[in-house]
Amino acid sequence: MAEFYLPSKGLLYEEGPFREGVIRLRKMKGKDNQILTEGKDPTKIMEDLLSGCLEGEHTKASNLYEQDQTFALLMLRVTTYGATYPFQYVCEGCQQRQDRTIELDQLNRVDLGDMIRSIYGASLSEEDVARKARGPFVVQTQTDGKEVSVGWHWPTGKTLKKVQVRLRQLNNAKLGRRPGEGEYTFGIGSTIKEIDGQPVDFQAAVQWVANADAGALDDLRASQERHAFGMNLDLVLECDCGWSTETFVPLMSREFFRTYRNRAV
Repeated sequence: MAEFYLPSKGLLYEEGPFREGVIRLRKMKGKDNQILTEGKDPTKIMEDLLSGCLEGEHTKASNLYEQDQTFALLMLRVTTYGATYPFQYVCEGCQQRQDRTIELDQLNRVDLGDMIRSIYGASLSEEDVARKARGPFVVQTQTDGKEVSVGWHWPTGKTLKKVQVRLRQLNNAKLGRRPGEGEYTFGIGSTIKEIDGQPVDFQAAVQWVANADAGALDDLRASQERHAFGMNLDLVLECDCGWSTETFVPLMSREFFRTYRNRAV
């Protein structure tokens, strides 16, 4: 069993096992590899995989915030196979297969407390950092010529799971689609908690996003990017022929959790 400190350090959790800011992972076993062969929903597959390898009571992966869940999946592979991740890709310039390795435990990481202090002041107490971290973060913007304040916060894995379920239902025509509903508005709507200081549910948030000015949504996304924390999965692939491209560590790929035929692109 291996122990790791979450990027959130537990600041986002008011109760439950993740409040300590620590997770304990066991190595993957054959039954976990079986999970990788089942189902079509990559989000559910990775959630089931991670939940099965988290040690402790009530440690469901869906209760983790997305940034912590991403970190936990990375560390699950590190725990099982080691930090070195070898993969292959085909250069689009010369069409030659390339081999590369990266060290997963050396990817750039920003902890939540460090991010909060970098924005709101290095002298903040632990209590003030925790209070800021739990949000919501408020953005002042304009839409339809009127001032509006939007309070947002990161969604938990459980919230994102509900969003995926709703999207599948829409795509399968099991639910009537309201104007503006879809992956884009659902994604942003899942982060919105308040409009002008009043709590809003998911449906109301999605409708606000659908009808908001594009500039207001840009302001909201800029605030979310400014408050980013967790693991940076960005990856640049290069070839001696001069070709290069930007991609990312393929965390949601089943192949990422196997030791053979790993490919990034």
